[in-house]
Parts: sequence; C-alpha cells; structure tokens
Amino acid sequence: MISSDVTKDIADLLAAHGIPEREVYLDAENSGGPVFPEALEAMHNAYLGAGRGGHPSITHRIGWETYETLYTRSLMIGEALHCKPDEIVYTHSGTEANNLAVTGLAQAGGENGKKSLFLPLST
Repeated sequence: MISSDVTKDIADLLAAHGIPEREVYLDAENSGGPVFPEALEAMHNAYLGAGRGGHPSITHRIGWETYETLYTRSLMIGEALHCKPDEIVYTHSGTEANNLAVTGLAQAGGENGKKSLFLPLST
C-alpha cells in the first residue's frame, strides 16, 4: 500500500468525520453521481453528432449547428419549466449554480431595501 502524508491526512479526515446517517450532494459532478442514460445519449449526440462537435459561440457552421441544438433544447426546457429560454442559465457545476442562486437572492433583497445574511452552518 502506498502511504504518504497526504493519504495519512485523508485517512485522519475521514476518521474524524465518521459515517453520516444520510448524505445529500447538490453537485453531481463533484459527488461522482451517475449520469442518466438519456442524458448520456443526448450529450453524445450533441458532442459527437455527425463526427463533429463545436462550441455554440463559434462563428462558423459547426458552432451555429451546436447553438441551434442548444437553443432548441432550451425551448424544450423552458416549456417544461414555464419560462423563456433566455431565463435559463447553464453552469458548469452545482457549486457554480448554488453560488449564482445565493448571489441573486442577495442582490434581489438589496433592491427592496432588505438585507440578506448568509451564514455557513455545520453540525
């Protein structure tokens, strides 16, 4: 077994925290959560469709096709959520989405003269 200061520190950290009764991960990327087969197929088609993939902001045919796919999917999501496509924000992770939500709540409260207080909690 390979041992180092890092692996010892991790083992100590895990031992100190114990095994929780229940864990909830809001960031599927960091939790290593499973990807639904339908999502994986859609991602495969979007990234590798027709042997090409393109960033939706690229200003040539591949980018435009990718943008069209993204926009079409945004229309579908918007219909399901009863909102407009430009009201949907795509983020890289749950952490980024949570930070955006907290920032939005704080800014919205400030517009009404209300103050927001966010505290880290640990048990």
